[in-house]
Amino acid sequence: AESAQRGSLLTGDEQYLAPYRAALPGIAEHLGRLTRHAAETGSPQTAALLSQLIAQKLAELANTIDIRRGGGLDAALAVVRTNLGKATMDQIRAAVGDLIRAENQELTARQSSVHARCMGTRIIVLGGTALLALLLFGAAIHFTVLIARLERSRLEEHTQRATLRTTLESIGDAVISTDARGVITFLNPVAEQVTGWPGDLAIGRPLASVFRIVNEETREAVDNPADKVLREGAVIGLANHTLLLTRDGREVPIDDSGAPIHDPIGKINGVVLVFRDVSARRQSERVDG
Repeated sequence: AESAQRGSLLTGDEQYLAPYRAALPGIAEHLGRLTRHAAETGSPQTAALLSQLIAQKLAELANTIDIRRGGGLDAALAVVRTNLGKATMDQIRAAVGDLIRAENQELTARQSSVHARCMGTRIIVLGGTALLALLLFGAAIHFTVLIARLERSRLEEHTQRATLRTTLESIGDAVISTDARGVITFLNPVAEQVTGWPGDLAIGRPLASVFRIVNEETREAVDNPADKVLREGAVIGLANHTLLLTRDGREVPIDDSGAPIHDPIGKINGVVLVFRDVSARRQSERVDG
């Protein structure tokens, strides 16, 4: 919707608004589904905030389109240059990030619960030799139910992971994930664009060979954030003035954060990095300075 709005603002051609109009029902449908799901995972307040922010963003898009029609390009661009729309999008990304974290916590809790129940059942079966004949029928039924629950949990996990992957591929920030050895397992399209590495070449490589970062002022290499996350098991952020050295020779100033990925029993089995190109902001800071 935003891309179509920008095309309409720049050209004044109403044909650019066709994708904008087509996107609106889909936004409402997906937001409704997300709100219902967030209520089940204990995040209704975050979903409500996201709904409010999206309504605010859509209102801003509609307003600039109306201004373009009535006041021309300069009037519309004056609204765009206030950066209120960008600020709203940043808040939307933050709310989506909160929902993803809540979803991962819920998924981990479900997996841990199923794992604990299966372990309990095995102990009962192994330790109940004297009562085996009496308990066999009941244990078989109970175990069948647990297997069915486990299969449902696996199906839910697969669905949730597919949803999460689609979400990561569509957000405006760059995302890279690794396994416990620091080997890349996923890049979203924004990460491919910022690093200059296509996914089919980057996946399977060590993170340090794709995500190469140096201090902007000293030109010295900066410690790989994934190593620190794997070492400390905590969420970390990059220091200021960090440059990403891309595959095609560019130097891109970035903001970055990294977080551990846990398995159902709490063991770290990977790292996820979320970063963005802050070239425009850095240029603005130089001008203001």
